[in-house]
Amino acid sequence: MPRTRPTARAEKTAEILRAAEAQLRAGGYEALSVAGLARDLGLAQNTLYWYFPSRDHLFVAALDSMLVSLAVGKPTTARAPITRILWFTDRLEPLWPLLRTLYEIQERSEVAREFLARIDELITTMLGNAFRESVPSRDLTRTVAAFRATVEGVYARGLDTAERHRILRFTFGRLVS
Repeated sequence: MPRTRPTARAEKTAEILRAAEAQLRAGGYEALSVAGLARDLGLAQNTLYWYFPSRDHLFVAALDSMLVSLAVGKPTTARAPITRILWFTDRLEPLWPLLRTLYEIQERSEVAREFLARIDELITTMLGNAFRESVPSRDLTRTVAAFRATVEGVYARGLDTAERHRILRFTFGRLVS
């Protein structure tokens, strides 16, 4: 294993992740190529495997980086819950195909399965917090599950932003009434 300064490793990791994110945005998981990244970055393919032990590790790290950057500028909790939810779903929508891929590869990829479990927990917690004041605690789990299914459905149908907002506002209103 090559020895590098910690800052050099962090800089190289960030460079690899930026390139991986570009591949994912351009063509999804199928476009993520360790050999292509190594070539584009002028690195040996084994060097990339030193930073990320597998393509799935690289995929998860890049997706995690994309999700972290998604949270920048999130609305304050002073705003209405549906406003915060719509803000988040608008930013998550372009990543939906990549998240769907996580569901597909989790059976064969432990790193994808663990990451998906963390994301599921995070989304469930966020939605739970949004619904907590408006829904009886006995119904909170089912309410969150129903709303998540609606969000995933509008993503899967590829609805435009306006129609997605109409459906999510309607569903939110029905669930909290």
